[in-house]
Amino acid sequence: IGIIALMSSKKEVTVKENSILKIDLANTSVVERTSRNPLDGFNLSGEVSSTIELKQVLDNIEKAKKDDNIKAIYISTSFVNAGLSQIEEIRNKLLEFKKTGKPIIAYSEVYSQSAYYLASVANRIYLNPEGIVEIKGFSAQIMFYKDLLEKLDIEMQIIRHGKFKSAVEPYTLNKMSASNREQMTLVLNSIADNIMDSIASQRGCTLSEIQKHANNLSLENAKSCLDLNYVDALLYQDQIEDSLLVIS
Repeated sequence: IGIIALMSSKKEVTVKENSILKIDLANTSVVERTSRNPLDGFNLSGEVSSTIELKQVLDNIEKAKKDDNIKAIYISTSFVNAGLSQIEEIRNKLLEFKKTGKPIIAYSEVYSQSAYYLASVANRIYLNPEGIVEIKGFSAQIMFYKDLLEKLDIEMQIIRHGKFKSAVEPYTLNKMSASNREQMTLVLNSIADNIMDSIASQRGCTLSEIQKHANNLSLENAKSCLDLNYVDALLYQDQIEDSLLVIS
């Protein structure tokens, strides 16, 4: 099988017959635009961070959609190092690819919430027999500076009008106001419902079922994930790679 690494070098790639496009975004950050400065990737640990432009990811999926040499997409990632809007765009592009009739296969030892949201578009989703699927909703944290500013003898002078004006609250309060908590709850619930409903539509279940499983932490082991139809089989990675031979 010719597996094309999505984060490979910029050298021209010749796609061989019966190839499979592999997507692994666990160790590479998806960014809107990569830097042309070669020193930007260095950090204090001495490691070089890896980045890829969102457009490059989308373009590769588009090429795979049109290239007859590519027979399938293989999603193998336990975490997606990207923002929610970026994951949404990648997921929508995968749904376009799926309409061609070419299969999408997903496998991971553990699915984080972001990884499973992406992988839920796959025709077949596989999980390690000791793995789990993490679906638990969303939360938000805000840091407050009011007490710090008082210690530094800094006085904030703020003019605002209206109830839902929370941008300055970290400088004037030491906890969330009721109005800010209300609007943050609405935003988080809206995002969570959209993700869970999208998963439900691909897995043949209802939004209320996904919400129930998230609230009850029902996906605490691989068997539960299989029984509740979040994955199609419990297999090891070598078994998945053997099955890819059949596809190609």
